[in-house]
Amino acid sequence: MTTNTQQPTEKQFTVPFKISIPYSQVKALVKLALDDCYWIDAVRYNYSPAFYNKGLSRSDIPFLEGCAITIFYTNDGESISKDLNIISIQSGLTAIASKYYSSFNSFVSGEPNVAIADIFLQCCLFGSIIFN
Repeated sequence: MTTNTQQPTEKQFTVPFKISIPYSQVKALVKLALDDCYWIDAVRYNYSPAFYNKGLSRSDIPFLEGCAITIFYTNDGESISKDLNIISIQSGLTAIASKYYSSFNSFVSGEPNVAIADIFLQCCLFGSIIFN
């Protein structure tokens, strides 16, 4: 006679939440990622001529509608590019909050570092971490 030692799956609560994060805080994380992520080969800033008339900096580009920073990287010997823009930033915030909560918590607590910036940028571009 065998006995079943498996415990029944415990029910869990799902807690959706909303949090407001200042653009300046996200911009600082993007800048940190672009300055220090080892897997980035190059970047290209894509913006309209109207960008010059607004007196903005390059760090504002992915936050403007119709603008992006194209990030070039190599994966398995293949050169690939992805755009970082306002849509991918919103998706990245959602991904890091749901998949990498401790990193997200450190970020919103004002304790960002290069590792968190890297995780965030990968969430923006890929939805999860693909480079360790």
